[in-house]
Amino acid sequence: MKGYEYFMRMNKEDNAVARQEFEEAIALDPEYGALYTMLAWTHLMDLPFQSSESPLISLAQASKNIKKALALVDDDYLAHLALAQLYLIRKEHDKAVSAAERAIGLNPNGAAAYGQLGFVLTFSGRAEEGIKLIGKAMRLNPIPEAYLLSHLGVAYSSLGQYEKSIEVHREVLKRTPNYLFAHIYLTASYSALGREKEARQQAEELLRLDPAFSLDEYAEMNFIKDEAELERHIDDLRRAGLK
Repeated sequence: MKGYEYFMRMNKEDNAVARQEFEEAIALDPEYGALYTMLAWTHLMDLPFQSSESPLISLAQASKNIKKALALVDDDYLAHLALAQLYLIRKEHDKAVSAAERAIGLNPNGAAAYGQLGFVLTFSGRAEEGIKLIGKAMRLNPIPEAYLLSHLGVAYSSLGQYEKSIEVHREVLKRTPNYLFAHIYLTASYSALGREKEARQQAEELLRLDPAFSLDEYAEMNFIKDEAELERHIDDLRRAGLK
């Protein structure tokens, strides 16, 4: 539970602490499959957090732990959600959709499953469908965690609904002030709307959290399927002063 708390803060430093907690828990109970799933998530997040010394090694570690989790509990829907994220990072969008749909089949009332499928569909160029599924996730979990709100904000951004994205991500930061992706999407949304001062303020907050943030590395690790959409997103961040 300590590891999960750190993980859900969604930033580089807390992700590293979460990994330590999960590794310590595995040492105490090596047959508890959910721990391997969460450990896999920390390796997956190393890529967007730009904290991976080698993306290939991070993906290999994530894959190994997902396989271990599924070997222990094949019908663990959370492990299939991690698998969906692994495919998404690899830009295998169709496989990511299938893995998230499998998770829903295993747990039809799981808010996280609908949220993840909505997230995957958003990055696959199907943001309108994504919003509907994220909305269903929020009906199942009427006090949604920050990541679900962020998924919704990302989908709004994908559709060019930047005011809505800003509103949602401001709420994310009220709950989780150091949520890295909220700062990224606020920066991009303000920039897209021509609100230069606010965009640069958010860019400064982003660099406070991650002084080594690299726009080139972020673009390389981004899994937006549509190249034109990705280019617009990167241009919005660049206009805010990020490099």
